[in-house]
Amino acid sequence: MRNQGRLRLGYFPLPIGEARRIRACLRYPTSPVSTIDPCIGDGAAFLAITAETRARRYGIELDAYRAEQAASVVDELIHGDCLDVHCPVESFGLAFLNPEWSRNSCSPPQVLLQQTAEPLATLDG
Repeated sequence: MRNQGRLRLGYFPLPIGEARRIRACLRYPTSPVSTIDPCIGDGAAFLAITAETRARRYGIELDAYRAEQAASVVDELIHGDCLDVHCPVESFGLAFLNPEWSRNSCSPPQVLLQQTAEPLATLDG
């Protein structure tokens, strides 16, 4: 991991331009849908990815400062470790996974994927 990333606790936010490109590739249902970002950071990218939808936004953030920032863009926020949070099976229609990790981390992306797969629902349409 780069030294700047270490100093920022491994925080590498997705550029907003990239988030908008991801959003352009997504089709949301016209009915409300629950979405989650388990490593939400400040929430800006997640807000862009769920813009102009009927999405109910949930976020989890480990860093206190970023959790405070993200709280203003989500319906519900948990300040804590996403690996300690358990959700019922098929709770969410979309999980945005942009994890903060390094080779020395105890939670590489594979662990995050295993933890978040069950709460995802299969959406019709």
